[in-house]
Amino acid sequence: KVLAFIELRKFNDATHTLAVINRYFPEQLRNQELISFLNIQSGQGISESRYGASAFPKSEKKMDNYIHNKTVAVVGPAPNDLKSGGEIDKKDTIIRFNYRGVASLPPEKESGKRTDIAYQNGPNARAYMSESVPGYMHDLGLYNIEVVLSEALSKDIEHSLARQQSAATGGRVQLLSHTMMAVPTVLFDILHYAPSTITLYNCNFYLSPTPYTSAYSQHKGKGSRQQNMSKLSLYRLHELLWAHDLITQIRFVRNLHLSGVISVDAECKKVLDLPDHAYMAQMEKLFSFTSSFHDRIVIENDESGDKK
Repeated sequence: KVLAFIELRKFNDATHTLAVINRYFPEQLRNQELISFLNIQSGQGISESRYGASAFPKSEKKMDNYIHNKTVAVVGPAPNDLKSGGEIDKKDTIIRFNYRGVASLPPEKESGKRTDIAYQNGPNARAYMSESVPGYMHDLGLYNIEVVLSEALSKDIEHSLARQQSAATGGRVQLLSHTMMAVPTVLFDILHYAPSTITLYNCNFYLSPTPYTSAYSQHKGKGSRQQNMSKLSLYRLHELLWAHDLITQIRFVRNLHLSGVISVDAECKKVLDLPDHAYMAQMEKLFSFTSSFHDRIVIENDESGDKK
């Protein structure tokens, strides 16, 4: 109920409900988490999140040095024609998703050329379990492995990175299991380090015929295999859209934007300005389940031997 109130920007109702919960269950750790979540989305109490920063472990101190009081660009992999590259490169710190070397970046005029920090998802995280650090990680000041799939995988990656530290620029592993909402996850994470500003670029919440730029890829399976994320099958694309909980993502980012916590580029703002039902209507029109879509799935599955 509290989360629903927060999503809908009913912050007074959320505060009242939390007060009632605290009255009857004052020692619940979950209460403090919800209060922090409320404060972040309503634009209050962000700086308090750095309490205890002096006791940060090494990787957290490095993260703090990159983020605290800095202008931060969070750059997504969605295609657009805004040509924001120059503006992005002027930020103090630039964060990207699933960085796999310069070849994985869109054209410089669209997305800039610098990358300071990368967040890696579960499939990409497995690339760090090899004997040596992937060469492209030397381009970065810090890499985060955030959206990993299980605690066991998290520990395996931590051990692998510990063995590789002499060759690596630095690694930070945190378990956020079973989440497919990369943009809210990253925004929520970096807000705890009290940046000066955050601007979100190249994120349209899949409201385009091609969800990712042509260069964007992610690790697939063992070894160095990569999957081109701009050329997904219809089946895989619908699976992806379902897993990412689109309305929750949009509401989270919209709340931060409306509360003045973050800025967004013009393409992202167009999507955030849409009412939820209008966004879903456009998504349905863009990715509708038609008979041709069903026929395409049957053909793809027959060809691949996939029994889904």
